[in-house]
Amino acid sequence: MEIWLRQEGEEYGPYTLAQVKEFVASGESVLEDEAWFEGCEDYVTVGDIPNFTSPRKIVRKQKVTPEEHGKKKNPIVITSIVISSVLLVAGLVVGVFYIIKNSSGGEGGTVDELVKTPTGPVKGESFSIPDVNLDMLWCKPGTFMMGSPEDEKDRDDDETQLKVTLTQGFYLGKHEVTQEQWEKVMGTNPSYHKGAALPVEKVSWDDAMEFCKKLTQMEKEADRLPKGWTYTLPTEAQWEYACRAGTTTAYSFGDTITPKQANYEGNVGKTTPVGTYPANAWGFHDMHGNVWERCLDWYGDYPDGSASDPVGPSVGSNRVCRGGCWYFHGRNLRSASRSRYTPDSRSFNLGFRLSLQTAKTE
Repeated sequence: MEIWLRQEGEEYGPYTLAQVKEFVASGESVLEDEAWFEGCEDYVTVGDIPNFTSPRKIVRKQKVTPEEHGKKKNPIVITSIVISSVLLVAGLVVGVFYIIKNSSGGEGGTVDELVKTPTGPVKGESFSIPDVNLDMLWCKPGTFMMGSPEDEKDRDDDETQLKVTLTQGFYLGKHEVTQEQWEKVMGTNPSYHKGAALPVEKVSWDDAMEFCKKLTQMEKEADRLPKGWTYTLPTEAQWEYACRAGTTTAYSFGDTITPKQANYEGNVGKTTPVGTYPANAWGFHDMHGNVWERCLDWYGDYPDGSASDPVGPSVGSNRVCRGGCWYFHGRNLRSASRSRYTPDSRSFNLGFRLSLQTAKTE
C-alpha cells in the first residue's frame, strides 16, 4: 500500500507503512498529520491508516521537507519517484532504525519485521532492546498440550500432559542471554566458559531476576517500556509453548534430535555461541541444549486436566529449569523434559532466557 503525507499544505510520498511508522517513531510525523492511501477518497489522519499502530503519542521534532522526501502535487495522481533515493534519504534521517525481515511463523510465532526503535516495543511486533542488542520475539496467545504423552520415549513421571491456554501474548528472547549482554547490565561476568557471544552461566535464580529488575529500570528511565510491562523470566508454560512452536513431537525438530541441531552430550565440550544451531519454527535458537534455562516457577506437580496462564506452585524449594544443556543426554532436551535447581545454585550449565510481559505472581 502506497501512502502519501501532507504537512502544512505540502504533500510527500509515496511511502510504505513501515516507513510511516518510522517517521512517527522518530518524531518527523505525528498521528494528526494528514495522510492519503490507495483507495482513500480524501485525506485522513496518519492514525486512521489501516493496520497502523503507535506505541504512544509523539510530539514532532521536525517536519518532513520536500527536499528530503519529494513532493506530490495531486493526491489522486501517483507521481513516479526513484525508490532507491527515497530509501537512502530515509536511512540517513532515521539512522537509528532498522528493519530485519524474519521468515519465521506459526500460530504463536513472530511477526514479519524485527524493529529496532528508541521508543520501545510495540505490542505484537518483535523488537531489539537498544544498548544491549537483545532480540525479543513476540508470542501470540494460544492453547497447547503441555507435558508429554504416556508413550513418548524417555518421558518422566512429572510430565503429566494437560491442556494449557495462555490468554496473554508475551515476548521471549530469540537467544539465551549472552555474557556481553549480562556485562552491559550487571557490570560483571560470572561465567566459567568465557566468550562475549556465549550464554552467561553460573547465575542463580536471584541473579537472573536481578538482571531483569535492572534492565526494567534502565528501559523505564529511557522511556522505552510500555506501562505495566516488566522484564522477567518466562513461566514454565510460556517456555514450553515457545519451545514447541506449534509442534507435538518430542523435540521441536521432530521425535529425534541430532548434534547438528543442538549442543548436548558433550559433543562440543563446552557452551557454544548463541544462534549456532538452527532456530525452531518460531525463530527461537537453543531451546534444546547449550545451557539449562531458568523459569519463573517453583517446581511442583502439574494441575489435573487443564489450566489457564499457570504460574506454578506458590511456594517450593526448587525453581524450574528447562531445555537441557551442553553435556546432558539428548532425552533431557525434549520439549516436555523438566529439571529443577535451588534458587541459589550456580553452575556452568545454568543460564536463562529473557521475557517481557505483564507482571505475574511469582
